[in-house]
Amino acid sequence: MRLWSIPTLFAVAAVTAALLPAQHPPARSESAINAGLSAEADAPAKTARNESTAEPLAAPLTPSANGRIRADLEVLTTVLDRYRKSGNRMGEAGTLCALANSYDAMNQQQKAIEHLQLALAIFREKATRQDEARTLSRIGDVYRAWGFPDQAARFYRDSLVVFSQTDDSQGRAVAFNNLGVAYLALGNKKKSIEYLDQALSFYRARNDHRAVALTLNNLGMVSSSLENDAQKALSYFQRAMTELQLTDDRDSEGTVLDNIGAVCVKLGRRDMAEVSFDRALELFRRTGDTQGELRVRRHLRKLGDSGTLASSQSSLAH
Repeated sequence: MRLWSIPTLFAVAAVTAALLPAQHPPARSESAINAGLSAEADAPAKTARNESTAEPLAAPLTPSANGRIRADLEVLTTVLDRYRKSGNRMGEAGTLCALANSYDAMNQQQKAIEHLQLALAIFREKATRQDEARTLSRIGDVYRAWGFPDQAARFYRDSLVVFSQTDDSQGRAVAFNNLGVAYLALGNKKKSIEYLDQALSFYRARNDHRAVALTLNNLGMVSSSLENDAQKALSYFQRAMTELQLTDDRDSEGTVLDNIGAVCVKLGRRDMAEVSFDRALELFRRTGDTQGELRVRRHLRKLGDSGTLASSQSSLAH
């Protein structure tokens, strides 16, 4: 059973810039840095949900997708009951994580967190410290996407503490990246750069081009949103593109190109912005990323309507 969703790059919105998504620590059976493109949000984010100016973090579920998730929930609920009756605590914890992912997909974040907290208690009793740290990180992901970066930072810090008590250096790097993203949303430039730089050093040492690109993208978001330095942000995004060209991650390329378009608008380079948006649109069509395609179309429409774009950014977490 798959317990973890793996995150991807954050996307920079043309209305601001977007970050690559948060990263999840790799599950036992999976090794990946990030999964899932996060939606755009104005930065820094508000800490209270009802004060948030962020746009929806996910497109509304289609009736068919909603139906599939509800069917999954029914099956998983039955499986959970069987594990509980049989006393299989690890099976119970894994199913709780799977249920949390389904609730999160349906934008029922409170239920997702409740199930992850139940799984966390079991992992603390029965499993490894890595399982505990990964679950803490996943709770942080839910809070971050829900619009509560302060709560996300709290759980990411807890995951870093636990990862630091293990030999899981990649888990620590993921925690560094996620903390950088959370502090970006909170408007704390110093802490955001501090954690992102630590993640970048690790990924460079590992020659992990995709993770280096993700982190460079996030540093570009700091430059664009917190330092208001579009030229510096552009340099980070271009370096991220260079790294991504050494991978086969075309969807993340689309995200970074979208971010490049956003900062080019801020720099008054309309022609370059249009080229970047067009290339991003082509890549999102090729990969079937409808959410990315819709985002770029919105940026192009705003650019056509006004000749300029508001500055808005999204952040990514591991």
